[in-house]
Amino acid sequence: MKPLAEFESSPVVRSIPEGEESRSVTGMNRRFATRPRQPRATDFILLPVLLIGLLLACVPVSVKGAQPLDSGPPEWEQSIVSIELTRKDFDLMQPWFSRVQRVAKSGVVVGQREILTTADNLSNHTLIRVQKSGRGRWWNASVVWVDYHANLAVLTAPDDTLWEGLRPVALADRIPQGGAWQIARWRDGNLETRRTEFSQFVVGEGNISFAPHLHLEISTEISGVGSSEPLVAGGLVFGLVTSQSGNVCRVLPAPFIRGILESRAQDEYGGLGFFDFTWQPSENPDVHDYLGLEGEPRGVVVIHVPRSEDRERVLERLDLLLEVGGFPVDVQGYYRDPDYGHLSIENLATRSHWAGQTIPI
Repeated sequence: MKPLAEFESSPVVRSIPEGEESRSVTGMNRRFATRPRQPRATDFILLPVLLIGLLLACVPVSVKGAQPLDSGPPEWEQSIVSIELTRKDFDLMQPWFSRVQRVAKSGVVVGQREILTTADNLSNHTLIRVQKSGRGRWWNASVVWVDYHANLAVLTAPDDTLWEGLRPVALADRIPQGGAWQIARWRDGNLETRRTEFSQFVVGEGNISFAPHLHLEISTEISGVGSSEPLVAGGLVFGLVTSQSGNVCRVLPAPFIRGILESRAQDEYGGLGFFDFTWQPSENPDVHDYLGLEGEPRGVVVIHVPRSEDRERVLERLDLLLEVGGFPVDVQGYYRDPDYGHLSIENLATRSHWAGQTIPI
């Protein structure tokens, strides 16, 4: 991966520095001599009342607001597959020692003989196998393309019998906030789905890369996910789950994935880019006064720019960065994204741009 090679410079301001409990009651069974009791009139009243009560208990009641769980189209069984990786896991302290590790994860069919999954644990793999319908035969597979920084990979298999009955699905081109999504995965031979709730969009580093990019955070009651389980709804894939902490999961959003795959298909994908300069917020109003910025406080302060001999240096230390890619920057280093709300400016390095391309500042 390489940094964005060039920047078009526009004027910048320079200056500074639960069930019932199974228990028995201990005691003695006692018998009491009783006299027969004459029936009372109230006995004949209570019985029909009791019967009516029991009958009413059997009447189905609809609870306002409760809705059935939408598991989506039944064809998900034809699009989600299980993946098993066998890899060498090297000891970082003693690299000459290694052990065999097996990793289970999920994948989704997205194209002709193409299975999309994450790149986690693909390094040093010795065998990849794919299973459909959650049980039965395994087929050998191989890696067609992988990008560890983007945490994405495409697999394929030469055996035609694997692809019989499998159906490609599409990736969503946008993600509405508050979507009714589900996490889907094969578990003990059955397709398990679990509802999720939207939390937020964040910009952060990937599982196996330092390059920051867009993530979707969701909350769910499911456990043991984070191995490329697809986030689905309405026949579309909205992302791949990459990690879980408690009830919060991080997801690679479908638009992010889709952009990479489309650029790859057109042979235009140069890898993820990142900003190689370092900046800090400028929340202290005295900073703007010192730098001579007029008007409302805005922008961030550049505090380090690495030297490079292969491109022109357009930023200097203590520059005030007011705008990136046409988006105004606030004093905390955020911009307002038209699709995802307020995000860190680090996302602009991968928003419709790849490494080596130019972003105006």
